[in-house]
Amino acid sequence: MADKSRPNTAAGITTSSRIWNCVDEQLGVVTMQQDAIETLFGGLNMKQIHDKEFTALIGMPAPERYAIFVRRVADWQVVWGLRSEHGWRLMANEDGIEVVPVWPHQRFAEAIADVQKQEQPATISLDDWLNKWLPGMMRDGRQVAVFPIPGQKGIVVSPERLKADLLAECEQYE
Repeated sequence: MADKSRPNTAAGITTSSRIWNCVDEQLGVVTMQQDAIETLFGGLNMKQIHDKEFTALIGMPAPERYAIFVRRVADWQVVWGLRSEHGWRLMANEDGIEVVPVWPHQRFAEAIADVQKQEQPATISLDDWLNKWLPGMMRDGRQVAVFPIPGQKGIVVSPERLKADLLAECEQYE
């Protein structure tokens, strides 16, 4: 449940008649076309990011984007990644360790998507992210790139750190 005392900077809820095009039951993933996540969640969790907010958020330093990511994901209960027919997008850090990039909203993932590879934004429920993805990343020795933007990597953190921060934020909503 959202904390009513904290203002939500993402104004507006939109509705879409589009439906998801791929469901991965094992990971609880739904690959969406544009705003189709709203159909799945009944329009309750998906907020529209307006141009001014988009510009303001991508202009923030990476540590501030990290904090925004944690708050938005706890509020909206969804993590966004990029997926193609070849699987999920992975990057590598300076040490060659695989890094999974994630965003708080579809629009930011779209800004990074590689059209040549036919990458599409895809959602992961917060529950699946916390209970399936992050433990798997811990086991596989991967890290998380939180909220990268064009030309910047974002904050790279361990799955343990991100899980702790998300759980701490979610406690404020209970």
